[in-house]
Amino acid sequence: MEVTAKSIADKCDIGFVMSRVNPKNLQGLLAVWRGAVQSHILDAKYVTDSSYFPTHVLDIYKMRRGQYKNVRIWIQLDLGTGQRRDLFVTTANNEPIQVDTIMSNMELEIKDWRNQIGI
Repeated sequence: MEVTAKSIADKCDIGFVMSRVNPKNLQGLLAVWRGAVQSHILDAKYVTDSSYFPTHVLDIYKMRRGQYKNVRIWIQLDLGTGQRRDLFVTTANNEPIQVDTIMSNMELEIKDWRNQIGI
């Protein structure tokens, strides 16, 4: 049986591409996101505090049985340690949207562990 790239794409449940955020493009994106801050869709820290600026973006183009597809998850990623912090979600056109929660599995496990021991 021959496996092609097309057949793999048909079988997968989720498809995404991760890329780095170009600092030149980030300045233009910040201007768009400032409007979302005024509309109270996005927290102001994401456009004013450089420690919350995204370093990478996950473009989700396929999510079988999922609520969100054709969205971008803006993240901070430390390539040295592999630690990731999800910041916010936008449409494919970079317009911020409200989502119920964006929390990584590790954050959920830590939260569950802390609840179990009463911290």
